[in-house]
Amino acid sequence: VEVAPEEREEVTKLLSEQQPFRCVPVYLDGTTAEDYYNGFSNNVLWPLLHYIPLSMLDSHSDAAERQWAAYQRANQAFCDAVLTLQPTENDTVWVQDYHLMLCPKYLRDASPTLSIGWFLHTPFVTPEMYATLPHREDILRGVLGADLAGFHIYDYAQHFHNSCGQVLGIGGESGVTQGSEGIFDHASRRSICVDTFPIGIDPAPFERAVDSPAVKDRIIDLQRRFDGKKVLLGIDRLDYVKGIPHKLKALEYFLQEYPQWRGKVVLLQIAVPSRTEVAGYQKLRANVHRLVSRINGTFGTLDYVPIHYLDQSMNFPELCALYYRADVMVVTSLRDGMNLVSFEFLACQSQKGTKGALVLSEFAGAAQALGAGALLVNPYNVAEVARAIYVGLNMSAKEREERFTYLDSHIHGHTAQEWAEQFVASLRHAREASNYDAGFFSKLTEARLLPIQEVISSYKACERANGQKLLVFGLLGTLIDYSAFKSLENLLPSVRRNLATLASSPSNTVVVVSGRERALMNEWLGELPIWLVAENGLWIRPPPRDAPDGAPPPVWEMTKDEVDDSWMASLKPIFKYFEARTPDTLTEIQEHTLTWHLQDADDEFADVQAVALQSHLVKVSNNAPVEVGLDMKRVEVRPYGVSKGAALASILDSGLARWRADSRFASDDRLARLVEEEASPPAGISPLPGSEGGSGWAAPPRPVSEASTSSRTLSETSGRGSAADPAPDTGGEGTPPEAALPHTGGRAEPTALSQITGDMAAAVLSGPSARPAAQRSPPAPPAATPIPGGADLQLLPPPVLRPQSVAPPGSVPGGGSDILPPPAPGSIPGGADARPGRFVHFDWLLCMSEVMARDEDLFVALKEHAEAQARLVQDRAEYRGGGRLPPSDQVPGRASSTCATPRLSDASWASAPHHGSVASLDGSLPLPPPPGNTPAGF
Repeated sequence: VEVAPEEREEVTKLLSEQQPFRCVPVYLDGTTAEDYYNGFSNNVLWPLLHYIPLSMLDSHSDAAERQWAAYQRANQAFCDAVLTLQPTENDTVWVQDYHLMLCPKYLRDASPTLSIGWFLHTPFVTPEMYATLPHREDILRGVLGADLAGFHIYDYAQHFHNSCGQVLGIGGESGVTQGSEGIFDHASRRSICVDTFPIGIDPAPFERAVDSPAVKDRIIDLQRRFDGKKVLLGIDRLDYVKGIPHKLKALEYFLQEYPQWRGKVVLLQIAVPSRTEVAGYQKLRANVHRLVSRINGTFGTLDYVPIHYLDQSMNFPELCALYYRADVMVVTSLRDGMNLVSFEFLACQSQKGTKGALVLSEFAGAAQALGAGALLVNPYNVAEVARAIYVGLNMSAKEREERFTYLDSHIHGHTAQEWAEQFVASLRHAREASNYDAGFFSKLTEARLLPIQEVISSYKACERANGQKLLVFGLLGTLIDYSAFKSLENLLPSVRRNLATLASSPSNTVVVVSGRERALMNEWLGELPIWLVAENGLWIRPPPRDAPDGAPPPVWEMTKDEVDDSWMASLKPIFKYFEARTPDTLTEIQEHTLTWHLQDADDEFADVQAVALQSHLVKVSNNAPVEVGLDMKRVEVRPYGVSKGAALASILDSGLARWRADSRFASDDRLARLVEEEASPPAGISPLPGSEGGSGWAAPPRPVSEASTSSRTLSETSGRGSAADPAPDTGGEGTPPEAALPHTGGRAEPTALSQITGDMAAAVLSGPSARPAAQRSPPAPPAATPIPGGADLQLLPPPVLRPQSVAPPGSVPGGGSDILPPPAPGSIPGGADARPGRFVHFDWLLCMSEVMARDEDLFVALKEHAEAQARLVQDRAEYRGGGRLPPSDQVPGRASSTCATPRLSDASWASAPHHGSVASLDGSLPLPPPPGNTPAGF
C-alpha cells in the first residue's frame, strides 16, 4: 500500500493502537518496493517455486541484479522493524512465505537467542530445479537462520532437505548434515527442524453464511437461472499456475466426447484479476478470453451458453452461494502450495442434501490431504480431466456421501487454528528439545584439535587414584583409516596391543562401536577382552569370560527382536548403479545394512550423487522398516530404530552390570600372554630403533604397488585380505598432536589415537593396577570400592579378564549358554543385599568416534549416564546415615541402574590430522578426584 510521506507518522500511530494486535508498518521507497515485490519475489521466486524455468536471457541481466539487491534491502527493512520492538528470547517471530526468505538469517545475526520460525505457502521445487536459481546459496542460508522451517506437505520438505545437501554440500565446514527431522548447518553450528504443517480453513464462517438470509436468497436465484442443468464451478486467481486454459480445453473435449451433455451442463468460471500490469498476465487473460469465445461459439445456442466467465472478484455471500449450488468443483492447478478453494467448497456443501463432487489436480498440495475423497486428475491431460468430470456428474448419491464424509472430517480436523497452534508448539519444541534434530548438536563448540596431553594427564591421574574409566572408540576413521579399510587391510598390531593393555586394567571398561559387520569385528578384535558393538548397534558382544579352554566363545546378542531384511534385495541394484556411475565409491553389503562410501570420490560430483541416491532410496524403500541416512561421506540404509547410542545405553544400563555379576575372576597369565603376543612383531618386521618394549615396528621396504594384495571388494566378501605391512608407529610422548601423517607408502597409526592409547597403555603397565604376568592362580576377590555419597552400598571392582577363542570370520557362534551362574550370597564383599555390580560408576569418560547424525545419541547416552550418577550421589548425600536406599535406587530405570560422573560439560568437536573427526564428551578434562570423594567433573 502506498502511503504518502506526510501521512506515515499518523498511519504508524494508528497501527500501533490497533487491537487485538499492534502492527508496525514497513516503509519502502517506490523503486525498492517495485523491484522487490514485482521483481525478484514474483518474477523470479514465484515462477521457479512453481516449476516454471527461469529465462536464460534474463537470469544475468542488470535488472535481475537490481531486483536481487532490492530483495535484500526489503528483507533487511522487515528485520529492522522487528528489532525496533526489542524482542527477547521469550518472544517468537514467525516469518511468512517466499517474500522473506532472507529475513530469518538477518534476525538470527542480530539476535542469536531469538525464537524464529519460517513457513512457505507455495511448493518447494526439486533440487535440480532449485539449482538454476541465482543466489541459491544465500537464500538457503537465509532460511536456515530459522529454528523451524515449515512446509505444506512432505514432498516440499524433502525437496528443501535435498536442495540444502546439493547446493550447500554435505558435511565439512560449510555444508549440512541431514537428519530424520532436521538439518544441522555446519557453517552456523546450529540445528534447524524441518517439518510439515498442512494448512486448513475455519469452516464455521462458511457454514453460518449458508444459513444467512442473504446467501439463501442468492442460492434461490442461482437455482432458478440454472434449473435443469448441472453446474461445474471454477474459482481461481488469474495466474498461469492455476491451469484455467487447461480447464477450458478439458470442457471443450468433454462436450465433444459426450454430446449428450450439451445443453445440460454449464461451467461457472470466476477469474480473480491478479498483477494486471504485468505483460505476461495480460497475455494470459487474452488467451483465456479467446478460449471462452471459441467454446461458447462452437457449442452454444440462443438458449444455452456453456461457459459463464467473469473477470472479477466475488463478495462473500455470492461466493458461498456459488459453492452451495455447484454439482462438481473443478480445480486444475498446474502447481499449488495447497489450494484452499476446495476446502471452502466442501464447507459450504455440508448442509446440502445431495453433496457435490470434487475434481482435484494431483499437483495441488490439497491432493495429499483430500485425495481419498476427491477425483484426482493430471491437468495436462485434458481427456483425463474430461473423464473425471463425466464420472463426477454421474456419481451416485451414495458414493457422493461416502466421499464427502471423509472430506468433511478432514477439513474440520485440520483447521487454520490447529495449523497455527501446531506450528507454534513445534517451534517451542525446536528451541527446547535436546536431540540432534531440534538442537543437540547446536550445543557443540567450534571444531578444535583434541587436547591430547590433557587427556593423557587426566587419565594418568585417574589411573593413579584407581578410578573407574570408560573408553569408547569407533572403528572406521578412528582405529583404522578409510584407505586401509577399503584395501582390506587389518588393524595395526600397535592398535590391538594398546587396546589389549587398556583392557587389562581392572579399572578400565573398553567399548568399540562400529557400523561394520560382526564377522569383521570378530576377525579384528574378537580375542580382546572388550565390548564390541557391530552394525551401528544392531549387535552387541560382551568380553570373553574366564572359562576352561575349549568353552564356547561369547555370543553376539541382537538388540532388536526381529529384523526384516526383505528390502535388501530390491535396494542392492540401486547402490550398485550409483557405485558404477560415481568413480572411487564403494558399496558395503552387511548382514542387515547397506552402506555407500564416497570418501575418496570427487567432492562436488559425489555430493550431488549422494543426495540423488538418498532421495531415490527414500522413495523406493517407502514402507520398509528402515532408515535412510546421508552423513560422513556415506549413504546408509539400516533397520529402523537401531543406533550406537541405544546399544551403548543398553551396555551401561544392564549389560555391563549383568556381565560383571556373572563373570568369574580370571587369572592374569593368559591376558599377559595376549599382551605379549600383541607386542611381538609380525614376521618380517623389526622393532624401531630406540623403541622400548616393542612400542613401534618398522616394515622392510617394498614397492607401493604391493600396498594391497587383494582385488576383492567389500561388496563381494565378508572377510578381509591379508594386512599390508605397517609403517612405523608414530605414537609416543614426543609426537605433537598436529603432526601430519603421510598417505603414501606404509601405514601408521593416527597420531591422536597413537599418542592417547599408547600413553594410556603405558600408564596401565606402570600404574597401581599393573600385575605381574607370571601370576597363575586366581587372585582373591579385591576389596570393594566405596560408592561416593554413602556407606550403605558398595561397588565391586571389575574382574581381570581372560580372552577366549572366537568364532571364525563370517560365522556366528551359537548353542549353549555363556552366562555363568551368579555368585552365591556371601561370596562377594558386602553380602547379597549389596547387589554387587548393579551400580557401574565411572570417574573418567572418553569417546573417540566418527558419528553419523543418527548416532548422536552415542554422546547423549554417555551424558545421561553421567547425569544419573549425579542424581544418585545427591540422593545418597541426602539419605546418608539413614540406612535406606535413596529413591533413585528404588525405582527401576536408567537412573536406578547406572552411575557416572555427576557433571559433564557440553560435548565438543575435535579433529586429529589425517584421522577424520573425533568427538569427545570432555571440554576441559579436569583431574578426577580420589576415589571415595564426590567427583566434580571428569
